[in-house]
Amino acid sequence: MSVYSFSDTAVTVQHPAVGQKVISGMGVGDIITAFANDSSVHTLSNDGRVITSKIKAPNGTLTINVMQNSDAFSWMKNLYNRLQTAGSEEWNGITVTIKSPSEFTICKACSFQKFPDVTRGQQAQMVSIVLLAEEISMEE
Repeated sequence: MSVYSFSDTAVTVQHPAVGQKVISGMGVGDIITAFANDSSVHTLSNDGRVITSKIKAPNGTLTINVMQNSDAFSWMKNLYNRLQTAGSEEWNGITVTIKSPSEFTICKACSFQKFPDVTRGQQAQMVSIVLLAEEISMEE
């Protein structure tokens, strides 16, 4: 029997020029990895036969949802601001690893899709930080 617990999951965001931040526990909502492309495509020929094409497209997005007053969001804001003023060669230098007892995911060559939207209201809100990843790989 396997049991899932988010508290057993550690997300590490790192960049060579800024260092790393382990995101876990308080202030974390959820982390979503999504591949951007299909892994196969069907093409229909004139005689009605289907040809399947296998496509290796490992790119996608990584969404990290955190509270707007969390240490994680503060660190990610500083990373974003640092990369805005850095040379373009540093822009996609973010690597994110997600480790849990049952899986290991690594997202390489990540960059910010945009600065996250922030809602300022009566209560603290979640902020969605979306990173574009050139390569996402998942292992058990």
